[in-house]
Amino acid sequence: MGTPAARRSPWHQVGNLRCSKLSGIAIPNSVSALGVGAFWQCQGMTNVSIPEGIARIENYTFEYCDNLTSVTIPAGVTYLGESAFANCSKLKSVIFEGNAPMVGIHAFRHVAPDFKIAYHTGATGFTFPIWTDCLGAKWPSQELPAIETIKK
Repeated sequence: MGTPAARRSPWHQVGNLRCSKLSGIAIPNSVSALGVGAFWQCQGMTNVSIPEGIARIENYTFEYCDNLTSVTIPAGVTYLGESAFANCSKLKSVIFEGNAPMVGIHAFRHVAPDFKIAYHTGATGFTFPIWTDCLGAKWPSQELPAIETIKK
């Protein structure tokens, strides 16, 4: 099954291979955005290092990265796309280093049952028990992960 054309990006070649043997990646500091579907179906990926210079994580970027367990989102990220981490069945935590970015629908759909979002004291834009995504949809509390505060 090929990746839909709408999901292709300059980094898409990695996702197109489904990266079954790629266990982790350190994205270069020169990259400012992760393209649509860049690491789609990289099922062997267990970790990713996202540099401070990233401003956007586009739609489907890490969708179906089944073995990804945690991710830290740098403070500079202002947009987290639709289904960016959807279907990452082992994803247990996402730590936001800065304020809440705009978040696309289903960004964290079908992750680990004990999934949590964490953010630092003083970060703005996080709400509990309902977080509004960038399309204005409200996520009911039963679909929201627990939100906790981390003291810096």
